[in-house]
Amino acid sequence: MAATLADAEGEGHDGRDSFRISDLICDHDDDDLISFVLCCCPLPTVTTAATLADAEGEGRDGRDRTNDLTDDLLRQVVSHLPIRDAVRTTTLSTRWRHIWHSAPLVLFDQHISAATEAQHVAAISSILASHTGPRIRTAHLTGFNFHDRKPELAQWARILAEKDVEDLVLITRPRVGFGNALITSTFGYPGLDLPADILLRCKKLRRLYLGYWAFPKITNLPGGVGVFPDLEELAILNTYTKDNDLDHMLASCPALKKLALVLNYLKPEHVRLRGKELECAIVCSSVADVALEAKCLKRLIMWDMWAPDLAIRIAGDVPALKVLGYLDAGCHQLQFGGVQVQAGTNASPMRRVPSVKILAIRVDFSEFRQVQKLPSFLGCFPNIEILHVEGI
Repeated sequence: MAATLADAEGEGHDGRDSFRISDLICDHDDDDLISFVLCCCPLPTVTTAATLADAEGEGRDGRDRTNDLTDDLLRQVVSHLPIRDAVRTTTLSTRWRHIWHSAPLVLFDQHISAATEAQHVAAISSILASHTGPRIRTAHLTGFNFHDRKPELAQWARILAEKDVEDLVLITRPRVGFGNALITSTFGYPGLDLPADILLRCKKLRRLYLGYWAFPKITNLPGGVGVFPDLEELAILNTYTKDNDLDHMLASCPALKKLALVLNYLKPEHVRLRGKELECAIVCSSVADVALEAKCLKRLIMWDMWAPDLAIRIAGDVPALKVLGYLDAGCHQLQFGGVQVQAGTNASPMRRVPSVKILAIRVDFSEFRQVQKLPSFLGCFPNIEILHVEGI
């Protein structure tokens, strides 16, 4: 599958099983939906499975050479340890006592062992409060139902903003069972509002993943959404977002290179891909209208786009676009300007994307109308080198 931005870029695929969103919707399996959202998140940059091997061989004198390292190097070492081990380094010696406190904080909540959720929450609060360093490099908080933890959520959001968090994954778990969650938390909402501090004050973000939230009305925020000059990667997962809020958010991210809209059930309905730096976009069961205006866009991956009459509008020149799919001959409308490509449409120079090298198309060969449309679709991409055709 191409559910994560790393997969779309051809990097870091870890073999996790893929499954179709439409199957989950039909099966009404809340655990599977949560699992899917979590598997879209980036993998931890540190591991709890690694072991330390003592160096052996000639010349070993038993001397602790870590004492020869500078404090800056020790801080880098600590920031690559699981959080439980990083905190434990403060007990090693007088010199180590302040290393973790002054190192960039790297926090993955799944690396904290706790018997209860209350203990888990208390551990996170203690870590955030006791770390006195100048910044938080990474915070992945995915294991909590924040509906029942609103005071802690507000406190954590404030600390994340004050410490200039750079890499943030913030997922809240649904409060109710799937049958109600799908209706109240997705199609109709209200879900739990994303803390305003995330949108207003986290100005140093480079990567942001949000799951199971409702965007607050930006018009109600003082000064609207903040500007994220360094944000390069944004993923909105099972989150209710209105068209104008998303458009404003994207306009506030001038350096954005990767965008994922996953499992948002047509909210927002429309998305304009127009960022000057945008290179890769994944749209999965999320919108009804995609407008391509980004001149640097290289990959557009649409997966399980079950919306009827989804419009893919190529509104301007997209000279860098090399990968496109899946186009569905049954329900997708391919448009150039105001002209829709239909069966028998001639591929004029104004309705061609010569840069596309890899194209994926889905077609039901038992439907004559779809079969007729297939040559018209293919004619818009004259320089295809790899063609994927999925028969339904």
